[in-house]
Amino acid sequence: METDGRPIAELELQFAERPDSDAFIPLAEAYLRAQRLMEATVVCKKGLKSHPERLDARILMARILRAQKKYPRALDQLSQALAKHPEAPEALALRGRVRLDAGDKDGLDDLRQAFDKNPNPELRKELEGLGVLAPSPPPAAPGARPPLVEPPAGALEALPAHGPASSPRSAAARPGSGVGGPPAAAFPSDPAPMRARTMPKARTPSTIRGEQALEAMAREQGGLPKKAARPWITIGLALGLAAIATVVIVWRSWEKARLEAIDALLTEARPAFDRDTAEGYAQAAARLEIILAEHDGRHPEALARLTHALAILWAEHGEEQRLPRLGQVGESARVAAAEDSDTWAGLGLLALESAKDRVEGAVAARAAMQPFAARFGEGTAVDLVLGQAELAEGEYDAAFESMELVQRGGRMPTRTRVLMAIAARKAGRFGTAKGLLDDALRSSPGHPRALATLALLELRQNRLKAARDVLESFEKQERRTPISSRTKAAALYARSEYFRRAGQEARAQGLYQEATKLDPRNADFPHGLGRWQLLVGRPKEAIQPLEQAVAIEPGRYAFLVDLAEAEMNLRRFDAADAHIDRALQLEPDFLPALLAKGRSMRRTSEPGTEAYLRQLLEERPGAKVEVKLELGRWFRSRQRFEQGQRELEDAIAAMGGRNKSVQAEVLLSYGRLMEDMGQVQTAQESYIKAAEFGDPEGWYRLSAAAYRGQQIELAKKACTQYLEAGQGLRYARNAQAICDRL
Repeated sequence: METDGRPIAELELQFAERPDSDAFIPLAEAYLRAQRLMEATVVCKKGLKSHPERLDARILMARILRAQKKYPRALDQLSQALAKHPEAPEALALRGRVRLDAGDKDGLDDLRQAFDKNPNPELRKELEGLGVLAPSPPPAAPGARPPLVEPPAGALEALPAHGPASSPRSAAARPGSGVGGPPAAAFPSDPAPMRARTMPKARTPSTIRGEQALEAMAREQGGLPKKAARPWITIGLALGLAAIATVVIVWRSWEKARLEAIDALLTEARPAFDRDTAEGYAQAAARLEIILAEHDGRHPEALARLTHALAILWAEHGEEQRLPRLGQVGESARVAAAEDSDTWAGLGLLALESAKDRVEGAVAARAAMQPFAARFGEGTAVDLVLGQAELAEGEYDAAFESMELVQRGGRMPTRTRVLMAIAARKAGRFGTAKGLLDDALRSSPGHPRALATLALLELRQNRLKAARDVLESFEKQERRTPISSRTKAAALYARSEYFRRAGQEARAQGLYQEATKLDPRNADFPHGLGRWQLLVGRPKEAIQPLEQAVAIEPGRYAFLVDLAEAEMNLRRFDAADAHIDRALQLEPDFLPALLAKGRSMRRTSEPGTEAYLRQLLEERPGAKVEVKLELGRWFRSRQRFEQGQRELEDAIAAMGGRNKSVQAEVLLSYGRLMEDMGQVQTAQESYIKAAEFGDPEGWYRLSAAAYRGQQIELAKKACTQYLEAGQGLRYARNAQAICDRL
């Protein structure tokens, strides 16, 4: 897909004049060629909204996502393209390349299928390079003789005896004949290339800065004509040479000491930087400042690492006093350390956290860093901050993938694991998050942020005792080492969640207020409180904190979806639809918003609900589990139980590999449907599995079903399990009543 060669400004004008036309194709292509990937993404998404059927647009969107290393999203676009155009070789070939980029060897099959459908030379060359096809024989040079072919057996004997004979003299005269000397090709016509290949290259002795000038002076001094020499001149010359030699020796000694001092300070700064604590970054920054102040004010590594360290201290640990120095060092690093990824990681983090809206900050950060991501290759500090930007946008899976590149490269291991764990927890991948946090705490025992994140993870899975143990470990660490205000705020918020789940609402609210005072711009705190209120069936109380979260970060489309859910629970569907529409304006492909639209249609009994969900399934085959779940709920609400059963059983069959919270949600819906159909045993089995996947509502549903069926022991065990998950849960009073009656 080539652009027409026009300048980008002209293409932008054409697109602005005709935003609903196909003018987006050449403009997005031009942005992609210029590595302006954010602009390419925005333009292509707008174009796809108007032209969702365009195959070339889907392929272009996948190419843009591939350039951003967002492989799952690129594959999703290609799945949509191939669902409508299964024979498209361009889509097959690109899917193969994306799969190979993501480490999936099945990409070779896609490339082979694409070649079978369209055997073009470029794809053949690609397959030859991958070892899938044997290399083609090189074309013969103009005028070259055809290769000799061995004659059939007996052919030589069949030649006439009086045939022409070759003269020995003429054979000797032919170059390269093998007669009368070696072939002509055995020696180069010009011996110079052979000498260049065989003679070792002379090494230039290394010199220290300023030494060349001193040695040139010495050569000039020693180059006086002999006839001008006089005894006093000889003595002066000897003294002068001795002085120069002394200066050179002193210079070399000073330079050696300077370099050794820089190396020693860097050796101390690197492990302090990698500890990923406020104290560690402060120690690293202090040593890097010494390098710049006392030894080399333009030292590239010192400038780059200091930029990144100051950005982390300011952005994540609340040290506002670092901001002016960060601006100064960052400007110097742009010039003197432009080839170091830490420079752009620090500046990207500055852009991310400077914006009032973190989504706008994420766009700015990615725009600042994207040109350098390809230059530095995969696994640098730039990829880590790109992951943080995606985390701020709510793209949790994409964030995890970007950070995983850094983990493979071995950079900043503790920090990378903790940030990956945060992304995995928010994506519902609890087992992955737990493994990463355990690794981080093994390599860095008592890491404060890892402990705070682990406490929230245990609470998310309703493991109160485990969360309490982790918070006690945090308190011990807090007494031993200084901890930044924002990390303290995260731990206070985790404590508030613990007491809220334990049913101690007043104490929980006090801790929550302390957390928000320490970190007032952290939108995750009010968002988490609002989600809890939704979980326990208090949508009216959920509105205020969710609106506060949206006010702090208006561009976080995940927040808008949760606010819409609260409005739907209050039967305020106009307000809910407005929030859903806003989320889809920000991110047209955001699956939770698309599903929320379906839920709104279901709850208002819109006739087009089923058609909308079927269309969504066709466009997003990768979202089969989530869409089938909504279809099952739709049919249950219509009393069409058999159809609902089929949809939910399809969801169950496809849910392997999904995060446990999604699987639990499907199993709970299936259990309730089975109860409606009178299949109590199947319902109970489904509730048990949902509870094992981490949703305690499964225990409550099981206890209620067992109580109605007079299964006393099972009912008692289930209600006890539910109450152990927290006295503040939604059905705690009902579960307590069941336990009391038994």
